[in-house]
Amino acid sequence: MGSPVRKIIGGIFVSALILGCAGTRSQSRGGPARAARIQNVAFFPDATDQCGPSTLAAILTFWGKPATPADLKKEIYLPKLKGTLPMDMEAAAARKGLQAESRNITLDDLKAELLAGRPTLVYLDHGLSFYPIGHYVVATGFDDARDGVIVNSGKHEGELMRYATFMKQWNRTDRWALIVSSGTAGRERVQ
Repeated sequence: MGSPVRKIIGGIFVSALILGCAGTRSQSRGGPARAARIQNVAFFPDATDQCGPSTLAAILTFWGKPATPADLKKEIYLPKLKGTLPMDMEAAAARKGLQAESRNITLDDLKAELLAGRPTLVYLDHGLSFYPIGHYVVATGFDDARDGVIVNSGKHEGELMRYATFMKQWNRTDRWALIVSSGTAGRERVQ
């Protein structure tokens, strides 16, 4: 009689273990495979240290506040740092009348922003642990089937960055993102 009870308990344990692993995998990938791509996001190619003005110009233009990287450079670029501070980007977007909030978010949060039609400015670290190299990109989509985030970065528009590479570089900045919106939905531009 003890043997059938052990088999039942063993079966329950194995089932719970299998279901537990399946649940963990689903959460880490954000559920079933999905994809989204926001259309008509301005792209300003850049091969200098002006990624801050270039990416912010793309976001502002998307939300109906046209700006050029040259104009924004005067406002937010710091020559001594050879770069742009996140707080200055947030303030510049707010001065244009947009809602702007810098936050540390998860990959699932980023996907939710993209599904809602909000291209998101993300700060990555392309460098090494002992030599950081910060770089702003605009996330315009993601594709779980292709295992990556779609970004406009430097000279590359619509580049697929594999999740592993993206997360490694994004984690080094504590997953910083600038969420900008006009208060109206952008969902109609998502495919």
